[in-house]
Amino acid sequence: MKSIKFIFSLFVLLLVVSFVSTAAEKQNPPDGPIKMTDDVKAIIDNSCFQCHNSEATNEHAVMDLNFDELDDLPMVQKLVKLNNISKEVEEKKMPPQRFVENSPDKALSDEDITLLTEWVKGEIESLTSE
Repeated sequence: MKSIKFIFSLFVLLLVVSFVSTAAEKQNPPDGPIKMTDDVKAIIDNSCFQCHNSEATNEHAVMDLNFDELDDLPMVQKLVKLNNISKEVEEKKMPPQRFVENSPDKALSDEDITLLTEWVKGEIESLTSE
C-alpha cells in the first residue's frame, strides 16, 4: 500500500513538473506568493510553523520546509514543497508522532488534513494556471 502511495505521489510530482516545464516554454507562469486562508494559516501556525521556520532549532525540519522562505523559491521548488506538504500530512507523518506525544494539541484532525490537502491542490492549480 505504501509503495502504491509512493508511486502515485511520484507520478503526480512528475506530472506537475512536466506541466510546469511545458507552461514555462509557452510563457512564464505566475511566480506569486503562496496564499493561505485564515483557517489554513491557523492550522500551519499551530501544528507546523514551530519546526518549519527560519528561527527553528531543528535544522533538518527547516531544510525540508521553511514557511518563511516558501514564497522566495522558484516555481518548481514551490510546487515540490506543496506536494510534499500534502503527502506528509495525508500519510500522517507530520507532525511527527514524538512531537504530538509531547504536544497533543498540535495533532492534525482528519478535518485539518482534508483542509490542508485541498489547500495544496488549489495552490498548485493557481500557481500553474495562466
